[in-house]
Formats: sequence, C-alpha cells, structure tokens
Amino acid sequence: MSGELEPTGELRGFPVGHVVTIPGETMKGFAAMFDDARRQLAVEKIESAEQAEQMANAAKRLNDGLKKAKAELKRVIDPIKTHLDYLKEKFAFVKTGEDLVKAARDKIGAFYTAEKLRLEREAEEKRQEAEMAAGAAELDLAEGVEGAKVPNYVPDHAEAAKPDRRVAEGASVREHWTYRVVDDAIIPRAYLKVDTAAIQRAVDDGVREIPGVVIEQKATVAFK
Repeated sequence: MSGELEPTGELRGFPVGHVVTIPGETMKGFAAMFDDARRQLAVEKIESAEQAEQMANAAKRLNDGLKKAKAELKRVIDPIKTHLDYLKEKFAFVKTGEDLVKAARDKIGAFYTAEKLRLEREAEEKRQEAEMAAGAAELDLAEGVEGAKVPNYVPDHAEAAKPDRRVAEGASVREHWTYRVVDDAIIPRAYLKVDTAAIQRAVDDGVREIPGVVIEQKATVAFK
C-alpha cells in the first residue's frame, strides 16, 4: 500500500465535498411522466387492436422518458463511480489482507482438525489396549492365576483429550459443520438450481426440445 488520499481538491473528477444533484423541476417532470404512464398501462388485458395501439403509444412514451431519466442518472452517477474506482484502488490492500487472514484461518483450522483426530486416535488405541488387558485379566482369573485382577474401569468408547482451543489473545478455535461436493451426479434435486441462463442461450441458438422445459414463441413489442 502506498500513497495518501488527497484531503482537498479534485479526486479523479469528483470534487471533495461536492454533491451532484438533479434539478427539482426535472424530477417533477419524471414523476409526472411516470404517473401518467402508470395510469394508461394499468389495463389488465387488451381486448382490441385499438387498445393495443393505445398501450403501445403509452409504453413508447414511457420508454423514451425512461431513457432520459437513465441519462440524467448516468450524468450524476458517473463522477461518483469514478471516485469510487479511485477509492477502491487506494484500498485494494483490504481484499489482499482478507485473503491472507482467510488463508491463516484455514491453516490453523486444518492443524487443529488434524490434532483432534490424532487425540481421538490415541484415545481409541488406549481403549483397545485397556480392553485387551481386561480380557487377559479375566482369562487369568478363570484359569486361577495367582494375583490376577480385572481393571475397575474399561471405557466402552474412546475418550479423547480436547486440544486447547485458545490459540492467541483474542483468537480461539471453534468447530462447525461444512461440506465438500464429491459427486454432483447423485446430489438430490432439492439442492440443485436450474441454469436458466444456459437454457435461454440454448433456445436462442435454436434448441427446441429440452426435457422438463416448454419452449414456445411469444409476441413482444420493440421500440425504436
């Protein structure tokens, strides 16, 4: 990270402390245009060619008005976007830093996951050893071996020690459930998402039959 933010003056086309506004009369004009079009386009179903023409004219006026509104919005937003791009460039180190933190968390998590498995494995080995010792002692008792004694306690499951979860001041390890996809071909449909963009691309390319999909023509209106 290098350089400093300029405290005053122009920041990539955006004056510090300056707010770009849209004239009130312009906004009133857009509001009136939109309200008028909304009333004219409120018809639920077109019953005649005359109605269709009226709605097309109203929709065309609204479409033209929206183009002007978007142009005005662009006039206001473009300098702000330029300034935001400048700030993102200055603060690009944040994303790099977040990646470093995530990598560190993953490495620490991997270590403690392996440590937990190691302790569980050692506990299981001890349990099996205790079970074998108890079995041998019982056999000695049955055979009358002098001094034979069955252990008072043999765990019926591995009792693993817990790794220390506190790794540093203000940092500790916690466990959570996660997942890895190993075979997407057998994942239930409830966890799959239809790729509508891919379907539309296929239809645009001339595909007319896709299982589970109805492909049909619909009329629409194009404005110049």
